[in-house]
Amino acid sequence: MLSTSSGQSQLQKDFKLCTLPNNPDDISQFMSALMGNWMGTVQYNDETGGIIDINSLCGIMVNTTKSAYDAYAEISNLFVRLSGVRAHSHSSCVLRY
Repeated sequence: MLSTSSGQSQLQKDFKLCTLPNNPDDISQFMSALMGNWMGTVQYNDETGGIIDINSLCGIMVNTTKSAYDAYAEISNLFVRLSGVRAHSHSSCVLRY
């Protein structure tokens, strides 16, 4: 999806990105944000008392009413909503909710 403009537009829509992930920095930041959600959850599972834990993420991913892609987008957007911020960024806006 990252290799075509239509795929980039779809990612922008589904993952609520501020900009198209069409350059190496934005792609790297996007991928890092997606991985970071899972890494933090696994590392601190049930330690922070939050509503997201490994079981809740896996529950979303194995839901048969949606594709794995849609489930992954749902998880990403859940983290953005729960973070209480409107955007994740490095030098420019990458994710928005």
